Amino acid sequence: MNQDDSLNLYKRPQSPFSTKEQAVFAQYCFQYLADPVLVKNKRLIRTPHGRIPVDFCFKLKNRRIGIQCSELKEELFDAVLLGYEYLDTVYHFRKQDILSFPIDCIWLMYTLDPQFFSDRTAPSLNRDHELDLKIRGMSISLNSYNTSIDFRAFRLTRTSGDYKRELWYSLYQRALEHPELTVRKLAKQLNSNWQK
Repeated sequence: MNQDDSLNLYKRPQSPFSTKEQAVFAQYCFQYLADPVLVKNKRLIRTPHGRIPVDFCFKLKNRRIGIQCSELKEELFDAVLLGYEYLDTVYHFRKQDILSFPIDCIWLMYTLDPQFFSDRTAPSLNRDHELDLKIRGMSISLNSYNTSIDFRAFRLTRTSGDYKRELWYSLYQRALEHPELTVRKLAKQLNSNWQK
């Protein structure tokens, strides 16, 4: 199955959502998306290494973004999704950040991928948000002038010029060496190799 088949039939999902953080993310994010952006929630993407769950997928023309409402736990999942070009970018937000700072999550995505959002997003989000964005590798932290928040997010992308030097790309190369393994078996193998 090619990547277009695995991410077709997008629509704006309605509640109920599986988790509270998905519902909160959808409530805040969907109102700011540009009209041509297509959305699919709780997507299982078929890859050569098995199915990989993604909380939300946004599609705009030929660009696809995946959003995970969890901390970065399965780097190999992201490596397969990015390497095989099922997604162009993957965001990970912690549950507590989505529930406590949903506007900051949206602001971060708007800042880094503005084409996915409508023209009214900037004025709406910036009415009392002056945020300092710091990107160190794939880790992102935000500091607000009026609040001290402990906010962490991760963004992995294959659209930057030097993506081949990032960790996810080396994990993808390992996946290519073992096309017969599922991502879970491959992760076990990689973990055992690193512990030696």
